[in-house]
Amino acid sequence: MGTGASIVAGEVLKETVRILAVPDKSPRQSQKDQRQKAIRQRELDMFRDRCLQFAEFLKRVRATNYEQRRKEIHDGILYHLRKPYGCFRNREQRLILGDDVTELGLVSLLVDYYKASLDFFDIKAVTYYEDGTEWTTELSNLRSFFWDYSDASPQFAEQLARSGYLELMMKDLDAVQLGIQNNTLQENVRYCVQNAILLNVSWFLRLDKLFFVS
Repeated sequence: MGTGASIVAGEVLKETVRILAVPDKSPRQSQKDQRQKAIRQRELDMFRDRCLQFAEFLKRVRATNYEQRRKEIHDGILYHLRKPYGCFRNREQRLILGDDVTELGLVSLLVDYYKASLDFFDIKAVTYYEDGTEWTTELSNLRSFFWDYSDASPQFAEQLARSGYLELMMKDLDAVQLGIQNNTLQENVRYCVQNAILLNVSWFLRLDKLFFVS
């Protein structure tokens, strides 16, 4: 290729790179992004503050009696934990939510409450849901919280595994399997909740090494 052709080819390449290059953000767009980031940070700070207050509330209730405060606890899980999770779509932000919840001690507090709820409703193992019942509403609210946050945060998943919750899930799955084998229970899509929690936690922790080493 001659010198002239090389120069032309070089200029064409430069122009192509210029056209394909992602332009820098305008000052207005950069300011908008900074404002949105600041708003999100304030929302994350507010989330942590609400979680701290909820954790303190649960500690006080645990020292007295859960029974009289069940609705407040249910609403707290729904409005302080589950709804904010749905509002934050970004994976990094959800990781922050899960880590905050874990660091504030809410995992162990809510697993304790889950166990107390099983005792309150006299349930040995959860093998089905019954729409419209108080026990289904309460337990499914808790289990959905565990499911969502264990997917978002390895730290949450680790604490969930160490809290004794996995043993409860395994007990449920054993009861489901026994019911199916005895033709007394139909397999239901709702049991995917249990499998999903086990999958999330085992993905982060390699449970075969953590729990089943002889």
